[in-house]
Amino acid sequence: MRWLQHLFHRRIFDDLSEEIRQHLDEKIEALMAEGISRQEAEHTARREFGNVTRIEERGREPWQFLRLESALSDAKYALRQLYNSPIFSATVIITITLGIGANAAIFNLMHAVVFPSLPVSKPSQIYTLRSVSTPNDAVWLYSGPAFDRLRAAPSAGAQVAAHTSVSTCTVASTGSNQPVPASMQLVSTNFFSVLGLAPLRGRFLLDSDVVPGGGAWPVVLRYGFWREHFASDPSIVGKSFLVNGIPVTIVGVAPDRFLGVVPGELPDLWLPLEAQKDVRYIAPFDSLGYGSGTDLGAPYRHQDPLFWLTLIARVPPQAEYVAVAAWTQAFQPDLALFAKFITREQRASVLAAKFTLHPIGTSEGTMFNQ
Repeated sequence: MRWLQHLFHRRIFDDLSEEIRQHLDEKIEALMAEGISRQEAEHTARREFGNVTRIEERGREPWQFLRLESALSDAKYALRQLYNSPIFSATVIITITLGIGANAAIFNLMHAVVFPSLPVSKPSQIYTLRSVSTPNDAVWLYSGPAFDRLRAAPSAGAQVAAHTSVSTCTVASTGSNQPVPASMQLVSTNFFSVLGLAPLRGRFLLDSDVVPGGGAWPVVLRYGFWREHFASDPSIVGKSFLVNGIPVTIVGVAPDRFLGVVPGELPDLWLPLEAQKDVRYIAPFDSLGYGSGTDLGAPYRHQDPLFWLTLIARVPPQAEYVAVAAWTQAFQPDLALFAKFITREQRASVLAAKFTLHPIGTSEGTMFNQ
């Protein structure tokens, strides 16, 4: 095939050269017919016609693999130069190698800082769940009853937990008149167990913590908050303080590397979802609006048309399909309720919505899927 291509190109190049010569001869004959000598006619014709060699090269360019030939020519020239200057060549190679290595190291460091993995057991199994977005703000928030239905669904070993956005609050020692600002996040009682965390001190939340024990809600402290505001008190478990004026009892301290699951939002303490009304939790929410029965003055926890929870899940390998199918089926009552408050054109797509999994436990998923 190569000889055929070479023959084809050679014939085209020969024809081009022949045509150029014919044009040049015609010009010379025309000048000689005007009484000019042949030598002067050839000189004048070539001057007016232009550089014949350059014209031939430009005529051949469309038939050549210009980029490939140019690259090969440049590569051969570079190799010759490197071969002829070994000291310079060694300097260039070492400089390039060090530059690539330094850039790779800096990239890996920045990647670890900007896109950290959650410091939990098997972070690749941690996902956020998404189905339909809320009707007004188009965010991925769901109701407390929806979370209960998904948690109860048989899902091949997968587990669902819930958390709110981080909200501001004030904390103060019992009897103190000087509260200080802090941040809190409400979570389901299985939040820490789904993440696979172990407490540094005390315990995490239990299913029995859906009601305040002894008149005080249980609270888990972030390690840094425990260190800064309680001087790393080793006997902190069991002690009480006030959150927005409401008494809480410390039941545990989270491990030092755990800073929450929402990048950019750093909770100082975690309380059960059920504490929302008592601790006056205020944060983003959405609802089905007028006529849906939403009551912002009542506890949020058991209101179907009020959306305020982000759903996360731990899904073992090979369980994704079964878990998503189970959760989608359990979510049908919520989709039916949702469909009553949207337009007829939107209902078909809403009723057909399925849950999808979005990694949050590792790499960029931690930032971009929240």
